[in-house]
Parts: sequence; C-alpha cells; structure tokens
Amino acid sequence: MSPVVQITPYGPAAHEALATLIEELKGTDPLAPVTVVVGSNQLGVAARRALGRRRGVAAVTFLTPYRLAELLGAARVAGEGRRPVSTPVVAGAVRAVLAEAPGHFEGVASHPATERSLVRAHRALSELDDPALARLRATGLRTAEVVRIHGAVAT
Repeated sequence: MSPVVQITPYGPAAHEALATLIEELKGTDPLAPVTVVVGSNQLGVAARRALGRRRGVAAVTFLTPYRLAELLGAARVAGEGRRPVSTPVVAGAVRAVLAEAPGHFEGVASHPATERSLVRAHRALSELDDPALARLRATGLRTAEVVRIHGAVAT
C-alpha cells in the first residue's frame, strides 16, 4: 500500500482524523497492520493513548522517522557488515573517545550527562558540512572539543 500523508494541527481534531484514517486503511480487517510516523516518541504515546480511548489500536505501530529509516535500511547495513547507528551505538563510541582522549572533558568524562550531551551534539553536528564544522571549531575551546569528539565518533 502507498503511504498516505495527512497533516493536521495537534489535538483532538488530529486524533479524530488519525482514528478515521486508520479505520479506512484497515477496511474490513481490524488486525491489518498500519504504521504511523510521528515526530517523536512522546507524540506516538499520546496518539496511542488517544486512539485507545476512542477505538483501540490493534496492529498499529508508531515510529519516528529515525526509527523508520533504521528499519528500512537494516538489511543493507547488515549486508555491508555494519551496525545501525542507534543511540546506544553512538553513546558507546562517545564513551570510547572520552576514555582514550577526554581533552577538555577530562573532569566529567565519565558522567552520564556528559555522554548524553555529546550524543545529542553528535546528532546535531552530523547535519553540518566540513566548512560549517571548521567555523564552529574556531569559536572556542569547548566547541572545538565537541567538534573533535563528533569527528572521532563519526569515523
């Protein structure tokens, strides 16, 4: 089946539109699988709960775009002998870089908040090209260290 895109403002009207669309997609088979792409896991939970209060959510999967891409690309990535870049994989790479060369983060390298922040920074910096990263690197020591760690994690 082809993807169906329907954009609505968040709230009760969106939940009603989603419930109606899911019913249409399922047709006469209430157990037909339907996948809903949501902007965040929190939105998925809210939508699931709203649908549960209305009509139920049997065989409805809520995925973020990141998770959908991970699932769609899993076979190819595995076929190339690589692993998906999930948050735990990135976090492990951050820990390894900090253990080997903590640099500016030496005093807080083992703190969970440091790891979480550097994982988030890595995700954001992954969107930038080399010239943009070079400009960031030039703004200060801490930023240069974040960019260095991002580069080490990315390789």
